[in-house]
Amino acid sequence: MGNKTKGGKSVGSTSADLRRFILLAASFAANGFFTWGFALTIIILFEAKGLDHTSALAAAAFIGIAQWAGRMTDLAGGHRWSGLAMGLAGAALFPASFIVLLVTNSFGGAVVFAILYGIASGITAVARATLPLELFPPGAYARSSARMSVPLNFAFATAPPAFTAIMTLTSPQGTLWLALIVSIFAFATLVYLAVVHRRVTSAIAA
Repeated sequence: MGNKTKGGKSVGSTSADLRRFILLAASFAANGFFTWGFALTIIILFEAKGLDHTSALAAAAFIGIAQWAGRMTDLAGGHRWSGLAMGLAGAALFPASFIVLLVTNSFGGAVVFAILYGIASGITAVARATLPLELFPPGAYARSSARMSVPLNFAFATAPPAFTAIMTLTSPQGTLWLALIVSIFAFATLVYLAVVHRRVTSAIAA
C-alpha cells in the first residue's frame, strides 16, 4: 500500500518484474547454452558409449520424434496446467535425460535419453514463447521478449565453441557433465522463479 509509484506503476511491482525477468532470462539462456552446444556432440557421445555409427544415428533419430510429442504435450496440457508448470516439467527432464546417459552404455539407454531429451526440448520450445506472456503484463510482453533475445542469442553463439573446447580438452563425457551441471542450474533458476512469481501474485491478490 505504501509503495511509491512511478509512471502509474508501483516501485515494488517494477522490482518484482525485473527479478522475474532476470530469473527467466538466466534459465532460458542456460537452457539455450547446453542444448545448442550438446547437439554437436550427441552422435560422438553415443559412439564413445560403445554404439556403432548406425545405432548412434538411430538413437538420435528419436529426439526429433520426441520433440514433436513434447510440443503436443505442452499444447494439450496448457488447458490444465500453467505455462510455468509445463516449463518446470521440461526443465526437470533435461538433467534426468543426462543422468540416464551417464549411467548406461546401451542402445536402449541412448533411446531413453533421446526420448526424455526430445520431450524436454519440445516443451521448452513452447514455454520459451508463452512464459513471458504469463509472467508479465500484456503491454510488457513484446519488450520482455525482445530483451530476452539478448542473453539467449549470446548463449547460442558461445555454446558451440565452448562445448568443442571441452570435448577437445577432456572427452565427450566431459561435455555430458557440463550439460548436466548447466541443466540443473536452469531448472533450479526456474524453480526459484516459480517461488518468486507465487509470492508476487499472492501479494497482488491481497
